[in-house]
Amino acid sequence: RILGDDDGEADWLWFAVVTVVVLNLADAAFTLWWVHNGIATEANALLADLVESNAIGFALAKSSLVSLGLLLLWRQRRRPLASFGIVLVFVAYNGLVAYHLGIAALTVERALA
Repeated sequence: RILGDDDGEADWLWFAVVTVVVLNLADAAFTLWWVHNGIATEANALLADLVESNAIGFALAKSSLVSLGLLLLWRQRRRPLASFGIVLVFVAYNGLVAYHLGIAALTVERALA
């Protein structure tokens, strides 16, 4: 069992947390690519300057902020609102990466046309 949980409920929550960490890294990579190629701008006002001036700093800040939020939710996972938060973030990041993949598909399609 994950981190000593015996009820099995933590299995799917742990999967969601790990998936969000991976999707967050994908989001950071896509964002850096889009911004540095002039296709998009960073929507997060806290990270907008950093994405253009320091790619590694941006990736570290983004990863740290999301990971700290996930850690807080994970530590409170027995509370229904925290579990809901994990699921909400999981769904949101899946949608965000799907959006990035859609932009990538359009970019490739236009390049081939």
